[in-house]
Amino acid sequence: LWQFRNILALDVAYHAIEQSWAVTGTPEAERFLLLSYAPEPRRTNPVRVHSEVTYQSLRQAIAEAMVTGMATVARELATKHSGVDWPAQFEARSKLDHVAEQLQTAHNAEQFKQLAGRAYEESRGAGYSRPVEAVRGLLESIGLLVGTGQYRFLRADAQLLASLIGAVTRTPMPATEFRTRLWREWRIIVGEGEIAETTLGEAIDGSLLARNAHYLEQLLIDSGLAVALSDQTCMV
Repeated sequence: LWQFRNILALDVAYHAIEQSWAVTGTPEAERFLLLSYAPEPRRTNPVRVHSEVTYQSLRQAIAEAMVTGMATVARELATKHSGVDWPAQFEARSKLDHVAEQLQTAHNAEQFKQLAGRAYEESRGAGYSRPVEAVRGLLESIGLLVGTGQYRFLRADAQLLASLIGAVTRTPMPATEFRTRLWREWRIIVGEGEIAETTLGEAIDGSLLARNAHYLEQLLIDSGLAVALSDQTCMV
């Protein structure tokens, strides 16, 4: 049941991320989640740094999707209805009367987008940032997000890995196939074999990702989720 809960939470979070990528027009090559397993300290760990960037990028995509959605709805209201009560469109506690006042004179897409951005940034009570924090909470609750503040990065712990193994296919299977299935299902990258369709290969050396995949395999073995048949073959 806990494994089912983990996968359900991951699917909900990924759906929000995927929809945000679509709304914001994120290029296919930039749609990925990089997991970091290299053990070095952050300052000497390029994989971790790029994983942090991955997480910050998905947060930005969700925020931009929220702004785009607000701008679209506001413009539709202005187009279909005259004399819109703009203050009533916001919660009183959000303290966005100044934005509501300017919406009364907005007439083009750029103005609505700018005011929607202000509503997102200036809303009191974190009203419009809740979806971003909800995705963060889901990722943390399943053990896919670690670290604090701006240094959060993505790494699936052993418990989540057990859930992922059960979700993607029947076992046994080579670790390379397991990573391929993670890529196909959730756009998750661990090793160099998954970067061909992304921009990540231009940003980080493939050998570092190959090493990253090796550490994942070691975690699987130590957790009893995989068996090393040789130095080159790991079966999940």
